[in-house]
Amino acid sequence: MATQAERNYLTKQNLIQATKKCILEVGVAGTNATLICQTAGVTRGALNHQYQDGKYGVMADVLDGIFSRIIVELQGKHQTCPLLVLEFLLQDLHKDPHSERFLVITDLWLSMRIDERLAEIVGPVFHQANAMVWNKFDPHSDHEVDIFIGMVRTFFQGMHLNRFNNELDLNILKKQAGLMLKLLQNYKQTLALIA
Repeated sequence: MATQAERNYLTKQNLIQATKKCILEVGVAGTNATLICQTAGVTRGALNHQYQDGKYGVMADVLDGIFSRIIVELQGKHQTCPLLVLEFLLQDLHKDPHSERFLVITDLWLSMRIDERLAEIVGPVFHQANAMVWNKFDPHSDHEVDIFIGMVRTFFQGMHLNRFNNELDLNILKKQAGLMLKLLQNYKQTLALIA
């Protein structure tokens, strides 16, 4: 028989997976506590017991889990400098243009701009994790490498915004990611020759 701690853990995991599924299917705006609970097969009471901030609390955990996996992958590959982070992210997108994790991140990021409660609860998780991923990048620097990194980051973010377009051809997205990846790798080689 499962202990109370094990049951709590399983309930929390069900809520996290259900919330992620809801965000992917109906977006953050369409995801509410009732839908999360129906998808997870739990009561509203169970949601409120696990998360005092309700759907916002579980959304924060969804985001934290996604970013934690990205950070572990980056550290495992010893890719912490901004050019290598971008290369990793573009390779990931090129390999899997259906990548769900970036859709969830992007939807939460955009939704924080119009939902004050989401920004209050999920915002700190987003900003802290984003700072960990980009800790060696200065977006205000006018150094050529930083400008290049900023340009590729903007491209990467734009690609994910474009994924909300129902008419998007994912094969074109994959080719765009591949082309930007080649540009980044050529730029890295040029920097290596100069150094």
